Amino acid sequence: MTEPTKTSISTVVRKIVLSNIIVPIILFFLIVVGLTFVCQVTILKNQMLHKAQISSIAVQDYLDHAVKILRVYSISFLLTGQKPDVSSEEHYLVSTYFHNIVALDKNSNQTINFTLSPRDAGKTYLPYFPFQESESLYGLSTVSFIPPYYSPIAKTMVLGIMQRYGSDYVFLGEVDLRRLWRFIQFSTKPPDELFLVDNFGNYIAHKDIQKIYRQENVGDQDWFANRKPLEPFFTIGYHEGSLVFIAGRYIPVINVWAIVLTPFWNFLKPVYFAFSFLVVCCLVFAVVLKKSTQNWLAKYFILPFELFSTYVKKGLTGR
Repeated sequence: MTEPTKTSISTVVRKIVLSNIIVPIILFFLIVVGLTFVCQVTILKNQMLHKAQISSIAVQDYLDHAVKILRVYSISFLLTGQKPDVSSEEHYLVSTYFHNIVALDKNSNQTINFTLSPRDAGKTYLPYFPFQESESLYGLSTVSFIPPYYSPIAKTMVLGIMQRYGSDYVFLGEVDLRRLWRFIQFSTKPPDELFLVDNFGNYIAHKDIQKIYRQENVGDQDWFANRKPLEPFFTIGYHEGSLVFIAGRYIPVINVWAIVLTPFWNFLKPVYFAFSFLVVCCLVFAVVLKKSTQNWLAKYFILPFELFSTYVKKGLTGR
């Protein structure tokens, strides 16, 4: 019979501690980390979709006010038969929403420019694009929206709001999308990014106006190309070479998307530090537990058993 050695005791204790204590702790930690990460991503998803929703609501609210202003000046023109006088206070209010307002006499094809900027006096640009009826703004079937287009007069992307009265006049208000973006960008804060794109992915409102001038778009990026039509979406993808979380909401009244981005690593960094701290704590705990358990087993269980075995062996051999 081979006598037990201290090395064999340590090996047995190490295996017991590893299989019954350390491995379960590691598995438990991995499960907690996985569930925490999923929970954090779910919270982030709800937050980003909420930001995109706030932005889309802000866009519709902005357009509601623009329609009201266009209606006031169009009715004023119909009642007086001439361009309405605009005070400095009214000029500031109207210029907050519109780059220009134009009246078109459909009988004579004459255009009357309500230009707000003196340097643009006499300049008129009327696009001939398909437009869509609006049924959401006060139930008026006479209000239509022209999809965003580039205006050579405004030298930027604008959105057309068309107001019709009978068969005589059509009033077109050009909403400056740069001002619209400044109005809605409050819903996000750095490092989040917010912009508007049309249904083809073309930038129509962005903090970097050069993207619009260069006619850049996101239509060929997987996260945009694979979205479901008209439905909110949340995904992870690449944008301009960086990995980001992306949320988007469709704004049906003008057929555009409000897109919110947040950097993936900015979200992961605090999670990484928290999890690293937990890993260190778990490792220290496991080492301390292993040593204390090993000493306890050796002192109160294995050592008495060895002494008893040695005593029995001496009794049987008579030595």
